[in-house]
Amino acid sequence: MTKTKTYPTPNADSSRRDTVALFDLLAQRDTRDRTHFFRIEGLRLLAKAVDSGADIRAVILSPNHTTTPAAQRVLQTLLDRRIPITRVSSECLERITMTEDPQGFAAIVRQRWESLADIDPAADLCWVACESVRSPGNLGTIIRTADSVGAGGVILLGKSTDQYAPLTVRASMGSIFAQRFIRSSFQNFAAWKERVGAHLVGASPNGARDYREISYQRPSVLFMGSERKGLWPVHQSLCDDLVRIPMAGSTDSLNLAVAAGIMLFEVYRQAQPPG
Repeated sequence: MTKTKTYPTPNADSSRRDTVALFDLLAQRDTRDRTHFFRIEGLRLLAKAVDSGADIRAVILSPNHTTTPAAQRVLQTLLDRRIPITRVSSECLERITMTEDPQGFAAIVRQRWESLADIDPAADLCWVACESVRSPGNLGTIIRTADSVGAGGVILLGKSTDQYAPLTVRASMGSIFAQRFIRSSFQNFAAWKERVGAHLVGASPNGARDYREISYQRPSVLFMGSERKGLWPVHQSLCDDLVRIPMAGSTDSLNLAVAAGIMLFEVYRQAQPPG
C-alpha cells in the first residue's frame, strides 16, 4: 500500500526548510488540495491579506526589502499577530517565487471555501457562476471585476481551474481575499437555483436578447460558459434569460473575462440610483 505523503502545517516552531519546502510545493494543485493552503507573492498581495484578516500561516521575507513605510506597516502587523516569519536571502526568495519582483515578501495562506447552503444571493448585487473555466488568468480577472462591482463571489462548476492557483491569485490583484468561493456540481447548483429563486442569466452568442434589455433583479446569478464551447444546451435550458453581447466587427466571440466584465458592469449600472 502506498503511504499518503503529508506536509507540515506551518507554526511558530516550523523550521526554515519545512516552510520554504511547503511554499515551493504549493505551486502544485494536488498539494493545495491536500493541505488547503495556497501561496501569495509580493507586498501588495500580502498587505491585502493582512487587511482582510486572512488566515496567514507563515511569511517568508528577504530582510533587504523591508525598509519602505508600506513594508514596515505590514511587518509590524505580522509581528503583532505573532505570525511566524522565516527570513531567507533574496536569491532564495527569487528561486521559489514566480513573480519577477516579489518585493521581498511571500506567504502561505489558508484557503476559504463555502457551500451553496451558506449564501443568500439576494443579499449581494449578484454572483457569477463559471462552468469549466480553463484559464487561470481569465478566472483571476473575473474575480477582480466581480469585486470591483460589489458582487458576492464566484461559483465554480465542472472542471474549472483552481482559483488558488498562483496565476489566478496574481491576476485577481488581491480580490481573492474579498470574494467568496463555492465549488459545486451542476446538479446541486440547479437544485439550489430553484430553491432560492435565483434569476439565472446565461451568456451566449445565440442569446435571444441583448444583455442590456433585461432587468438584473436580485437575486441574480450570471452564468458564464467555458472559453472554447460556452454554455452547453443543458446549461442554457436552466437559464431564465439567455443574452448576447452585440458586436460590430468581424469577430464572433469575446474573451470570457471581457464578456463577464461587460455584464457585471451592466448589473452595477442598473443598481445605481438615477443620476
